[in-house]
Amino acid sequence: MAGPEKEEFICDKMVTVVRDLKAVEQLQPEQIKAARALLGWSQADLAKRSGYSLPAINNIERGIASARAETMTDIQQTFEQNGVQFIDGPGVRIENAFFRVKVLEGESALVQLFRSILYVLDKDKTSLYLSGINERYLKEIAGQNLLAFQTKLGAMTNLKVKTLCKPEQDAGVTFVNGEKKLVPADGFPLSPCLIYKDRVARIFFENPFRIMIVTHAQTADLERAQFDFIWNLA
Repeated sequence: MAGPEKEEFICDKMVTVVRDLKAVEQLQPEQIKAARALLGWSQADLAKRSGYSLPAINNIERGIASARAETMTDIQQTFEQNGVQFIDGPGVRIENAFFRVKVLEGESALVQLFRSILYVLDKDKTSLYLSGINERYLKEIAGQNLLAFQTKLGAMTNLKVKTLCKPEQDAGVTFVNGEKKLVPADGFPLSPCLIYKDRVARIFFENPFRIMIVTHAQTADLERAQFDFIWNLA
């Protein structure tokens, strides 16, 4: 994405909103060291929790190796799962929010969403629900990234994937061992979102393209219950 990139935080009591325009590759070694210090982790702790080797973590922190974007995403999300926020500076801080809202915007938004889903579900293979997503538009803007996402999800055993969409939204997007139901156009309203573990990702197909990820277990449970209700009636 062209132009300067930044993060903008708006904090008010129990809510933290993050407008994330920073590419994941920009996570700095100093931030990784500081995040470990906040949590009291050794490099070995981070290696174990993130799934990477101790030499790999050591090389990244020392700036010897240039890590792939996917690797940095995994490391970043490992810290975020444990309450660490990465902020401009570069810096880090412990998050005290009751729930977290992260807004992804621009060309990398879908890629970051796919990585978030794969990371979370790899750690806890529960379910992925897709509701009211315009698959035609999704295929158009995601392209090969969508195919790679489908392949990686398909490699996860015991993962339940369910899709609800309107007939006019259906473009044949399928997942291994996944199920799909079509809701009549005059049926229930479907909010374009993805529900996975304690997260609800809402997609706004507009200009600019945005994705809002809410991390809050009760919100995800409510959305999942509504999805199941419509699923059982469809």
